[in-house]
Amino acid sequence: MRHSTSCIVVLLTCFWAPPAVFGQVNARISDVAKFKGPRVNRLQGIGLVVGLAGTGDGDNYRQAIQPLASWLKHYANPVGQLEDLKNTRNVALVTIQAELPEGGAREGDRLDVQVSAMGACKSLAGGRLLSAPLQHHSLIDKTIIGFAMGPLELTVPDDSKVNAIVRGGLILEEDAMVSYLASGTDLLSDFRIHGSWLKAGQMYVTLVIHSTHKGFGMASVIAHAVNQELGETFGDTQLAMSMDPKNVVVRLPEVYADDPVPFLYEIEKLTILLPEKSARIVINRAKQIIALDGDVAISPTIFTVKGLTISIARDAEGQIQPPMTDEQSFIGVDPGNQSGPVLSALLQQLNQIKVPINDRIAVIEVLHSMGNIHAEIIYKE
Repeated sequence: MRHSTSCIVVLLTCFWAPPAVFGQVNARISDVAKFKGPRVNRLQGIGLVVGLAGTGDGDNYRQAIQPLASWLKHYANPVGQLEDLKNTRNVALVTIQAELPEGGAREGDRLDVQVSAMGACKSLAGGRLLSAPLQHHSLIDKTIIGFAMGPLELTVPDDSKVNAIVRGGLILEEDAMVSYLASGTDLLSDFRIHGSWLKAGQMYVTLVIHSTHKGFGMASVIAHAVNQELGETFGDTQLAMSMDPKNVVVRLPEVYADDPVPFLYEIEKLTILLPEKSARIVINRAKQIIALDGDVAISPTIFTVKGLTISIARDAEGQIQPPMTDEQSFIGVDPGNQSGPVLSALLQQLNQIKVPINDRIAVIEVLHSMGNIHAEIIYKE
């Protein structure tokens, strides 16, 4: 009795593609990096919410009663004994937080604040935040940056009803501006090995490469572009230097000492050829996503999935080997060298023969564990 063998032979041609074909594109420096300085700064404080319909702290919750007594005293309405406030259930002690924009903010600007109950409060619905000071979250700087107050809106969705927002409730009393420049002295503590290039009396800006693009290749490309395009203009062929995979420092020319913004713009708009990316495979099982990044190479191999035997093979000269099976269906994987890296073409063919995505993920994991897929696997859940 003859046994039938179902076999799909996936043919792999031997090819090499220059980096520009798959891995490299043009981009502006501002697309892959930003100047050090802008970042989200948080303000925080503690305050009182009043006007609650019997859902406040109450019941001798001293943490709320004491600031309430202090607030009444401040407004010339002192309380003789704290016990007089023990049944006050329309008040709650809350934490207050706000985020300053990355580019900074000016005195008089209004920002939203987040409010959360700290004690026994059951609901902040209908409450109003009394005026409360906010400081920098590090608490090193004791300066009051602004005051927050106003009616609360419950955060949606929030079944607990103890988190709320005050729209435009924070009014800044101080400027919160961002500095992009740093002296060589300041940078020497961060980049000691480049002490001979960093000069104490000069000013610098630092380009911080986005995490998705960081690498020695990217840092080198950015520094080379700045030196080539701007260095000759200012007579400084080493205007920029890559410090590590994430940071590139650029010396500020003296002509821009009083007005650095135009120079920063010149850097931002420079176009670079992105270096070839390292091969990565991103897998998200929950959303059933497989994403390939860079040139994902795959070595010759044979495997079986769902009863189908799949062979990826080539001879020493890169020629396709004839299949040696009883029943064969031939599927060429990238025979014209057009569709991209081999793994992407293999996945396309697995999709065409309706191999479920979970099985495709399993194929990738098994081949990767064997060392036949040459890329890093990153799981996103």
